[in-house]
Amino acid sequence: MKENIPFFIQEFSEEMKDAAIHALQNENFVGGESVIKFEEEFAEYIGTKFAIAVSSGNSALHLSLVSLGISVNSKVITSTNSFIASANCIKMSNAEPILADINPADGNIDLSSVKTKADAIIPVHIYGNPCDFDSVISYSEQHGIPIIEDACQAHGAVYEQKKVGGLGDVGCFSFYPTKNMTVCGDGGMVTTNNEEIKNEIESLRDNGRKTRTEHDKLGFTMRLNTVSAAIGRVQLETLENKNKRRREIASLYKKFLNEDCM
Repeated sequence: MKENIPFFIQEFSEEMKDAAIHALQNENFVGGESVIKFEEEFAEYIGTKFAIAVSSGNSALHLSLVSLGISVNSKVITSTNSFIASANCIKMSNAEPILADINPADGNIDLSSVKTKADAIIPVHIYGNPCDFDSVISYSEQHGIPIIEDACQAHGAVYEQKKVGGLGDVGCFSFYPTKNMTVCGDGGMVTTNNEEIKNEIESLRDNGRKTRTEHDKLGFTMRLNTVSAAIGRVQLETLENKNKRRREIASLYKKFLNEDCM
């Protein structure tokens, strides 16, 4: 008997509903306390000094590139095996994507295929499977270029006892409903240990704001709303258990599917 397995199931628990209603009734709709707490808790979870909540994973990638000075005449390496946002964000920054081949063993970026000089690199941890980050760091150090981790599919994934998103100069996450944690809509997060990058992204996501009444750069409206942040905090609390269950299910697929089916 065949059974249809859905690609994903939208979750909206009572706890998520209570958090959303509480935020609506008690906080500013934009820039409320839940946003600040979500950023603090997510940074602690990843192991970085800072986390900046934004409107999507694409926004996280785009703002990270802009904060690092990537623009016209810049070239940025990324993987051919990813969602389109990994390359789109480069074009949105007026830079040129350099598409690297992948290692067929894990589906992740293979930097030995890159022959073009670049100004930054966006390795992708595809499907929650961390890429060979030692090779990424080696390439970055050799060429003196920053690393923007595309961890949009890898919340909680670990590489050599460190969570991805805390390995490079910047980490980028998506909270779209198909991810292993969501905010009941679009949302994203940038993680970094660099305070200058953190300050720049905070300004860029808020129309280039310097103070309440001053704007000193061209920015965007790419904030995460308060209700989404409140829901994200609930989702973060259950993330480790959900990841554990995903691993259990994956092990069952490996056990019961023969090589002809894989």
